[in-house]
Amino acid sequence: MAGWKDGSVQEKYRLVVVGGGGVGKSALTIQFIQSYFVTDYDPTIEDSYTKQCVIDERAARLDILDTAGQEEFGAMREQYMRTGEGFLLVFSVTDRGSFEEIYKFQRQILRVKDRDEFPMILVGNKADLELQRQVTQEEGQQLARQLKVTYMEASAKIRMNVDQAFHELVRVIRWVDSLLTVELVRVIRWVDSLLTVELVRVIRWVDSLLTIELVRLIRWVDSLLTVELVRVIRGGSVA
Repeated sequence: MAGWKDGSVQEKYRLVVVGGGGVGKSALTIQFIQSYFVTDYDPTIEDSYTKQCVIDERAARLDILDTAGQEEFGAMREQYMRTGEGFLLVFSVTDRGSFEEIYKFQRQILRVKDRDEFPMILVGNKADLELQRQVTQEEGQQLARQLKVTYMEASAKIRMNVDQAFHELVRVIRWVDSLLTVELVRVIRWVDSLLTVELVRVIRWVDSLLTIELVRLIRWVDSLLTVELVRVIRGGSVA
């Protein structure tokens, strides 16, 4: 976290945009960052951007990595997947092949993260091209249910749901973080209760040892005093 211009705390999030080639990952990212639509397709290897914004009245700095969709850059994927805190899974509603690739990206992320679930949202881009649509909204929603993620359709060209997609991913990350915080508190309390019980046991055990040793010491001193007393009495009798 870092300071914000008004002195409030600024949260940082590392977001990664993944998907097949030509689905509009760069167009979505640049539209979000610069409010500009890129008309020419130029395959990306890897570009990073930063944007400061306010999401639900909380300041946030978004570090966004726009990744390569081409298969020849597949070896780079695991590297950025390790550092990402949230992922936009992007396909084009005009390209069924890109839709069918999404499951592969999602499984790879979970494998790299060694998790059963991770903050992601599914984005069907190019929703303005209705006449060229190959993937229905219902199919997108069905896949999202299977992946247990949120689904929304967007258009970088007409800036439809662009901000909403990135903001929603941040909300998912925050929600997961809040669950982890609650679970951590539970674990801490559970460990604390175990330690407390164990400490009581140790104290009682030490106390019992001390009591036993004290009794032994008293008996030993008492026996010494008794012996000495007998000697004194006997000595007096002889005199």
